[in-house]
Amino acid sequence: MELTLLHNQKQCIMNSTESSVIENFFQWPDYVVLFLMLAFSAAIGVYYACTGGKQKSTKEYLLADGNMHWFPVACSLLARYVENVIDS
Repeated sequence: MELTLLHNQKQCIMNSTESSVIENFFQWPDYVVLFLMLAFSAAIGVYYACTGGKQKSTKEYLLADGNMHWFPVACSLLARYVENVIDS
């Protein structure tokens, strides 16, 4: 049923316009926004790579220098557990 609906939606899109389905998804403003977001993200990465951030060693980065509270750790473990249950 779901596959039939999806097929009918694609066919409806193709019938309603003269162009293909792919051309309906990305126009030039979409590419501009995508490029700006990627450039902004890359700029943040370059900034923190150059300034070094607060962490001076790998241990400080990976273990948060032993200063993590229990709540963020518990949320992270719970999210990972739920993801594994959903994927299997």
